[in-house]
Amino acid sequence: MQHVELGQKISLDDDQVAEFLRQDPAFFKRNPDLLELLDVPHNGPPGTVSLIERQVAVLRNREKATSEELVQLVEIARRNEQIADRLHMLAIRFMECANMDEFLDELIYGLRNSFGISAVKILIPDPEHAGERPELVPPEHALLGELRDVLLDGQPAACFNDLMTFDLEPVFGESHDTIRSFTILPIGGSWGGVLVLGSTDAEEYSPHAGTRFLEKLSKYAGATAERCLRKTG
Repeated sequence: MQHVELGQKISLDDDQVAEFLRQDPAFFKRNPDLLELLDVPHNGPPGTVSLIERQVAVLRNREKATSEELVQLVEIARRNEQIADRLHMLAIRFMECANMDEFLDELIYGLRNSFGISAVKILIPDPEHAGERPELVPPEHALLGELRDVLLDGQPAACFNDLMTFDLEPVFGESHDTIRSFTILPIGGSWGGVLVLGSTDAEEYSPHAGTRFLEKLSKYAGATAERCLRKTG
């Protein structure tokens, strides 16, 4: 057998390929996937395509579309698994929080570092500690009331990417003009805190996007905040 150095290309002409296939007629039985790549025209009038060729083309296009769809589904599943893992770790860290300061620090850190969310607004009504940090506000806080009113009928998450009717400057400050979509999540039930997340991607918090992970985040944060409020109350 002729020695071929690594990286050296082997060039075969048509006669060599034909002779190889004559010597090894079982080649395509061992490599059936190569049959899909063959393009064998059928004799017919110029400009015409046989029914078999058309059927093969349709099947190939269908298989290509199915393969692309499968790749997309696998990528979505992988991304969802990563989000679920991060939420799980965040919930564990919430369980270790001993007070409201630790909870808020952990929530902000987790959202920004684990999930890459830089536009975050948290408002929690706490009459005894209002003003001690920006996230703790009196129950009658105007912005808190406005955001809470958006969560109509106790919905677990409200998502928006049509921002014409919203003034986001009080929520996100100087970065408000970069926000293209946002979501409002309730933190806690009866006392009504809110968590607002913003994104520069208009589809990130589209009204048509799924909210399953957002709802879990809302529940984890709400349960921890209520526990911490009871300890400091």
